[in-house]
Amino acid sequence: YRRMLHIDEDRGPLVHARQIMQPEVITVRAGDEVVRAWHTLTGQRIHQAPVVDGRGTLVGIVSERDLLTALNLEHDQVRDALARRVADVMTSP
Repeated sequence: YRRMLHIDEDRGPLVHARQIMQPEVITVRAGDEVVRAWHTLTGQRIHQAPVVDGRGTLVGIVSERDLLTALNLEHDQVRDALARRVADVMTSP
């Protein structure tokens, strides 16, 4: 059973979140070093990710921009990083 999507003249076809979201959520841990989180985001080609604690409970969200407050890049590679954890730079709650 497929439901036809409403087409709005100004916006185009309406899309449900399930049609564009990934089935598996990519997360980072609050205790991860920012370099590890950076590699996770760039490796998965995403710009932000939910942050979970050791029990898997959602505690925040972190973006590339947040991580860049603790990283120096050179030619898209991490040149050096402050000794910071994701919990230090994430947005919460």
